[in-house]
Amino acid sequence: MRIHVAHARIRRRSAWRSRVFSGASAPASYNGTWWELRRRYQGIAPPVARAKSNFSRGAKYLIPANTPHPRHILSLVLQFPFHRAACALAGRTDSLRDYFIVGAAALERYAQA
Repeated sequence: MRIHVAHARIRRRSAWRSRVFSGASAPASYNGTWWELRRRYQGIAPPVARAKSNFSRGAKYLIPANTPHPRHILSLVLQFPFHRAACALAGRTDSLRDYFIVGAAALERYAQA
């Protein structure tokens, strides 16, 4: 099931970008095109009625920054091993989700190496 969902996301985003960059979708209808593809590939509708002028996709950084979707997925997958390694370097043995590595003094010496 997870593979199907990820594949549907990649196809939807790729189709949307293709329509935007080819000029098939005008800026005024970006949101309408987005939700049309979302219904087609994932069977999802917006939680409330959305005007075509609303740009839901612009709220997600990877879309306006034109980040390729495979790179975005890879970054999400690689976050856990990096966080786990940072926790190990800091000597943390409790829950990984309870440790915030930004600004951790125990990791500063490794970051400067």
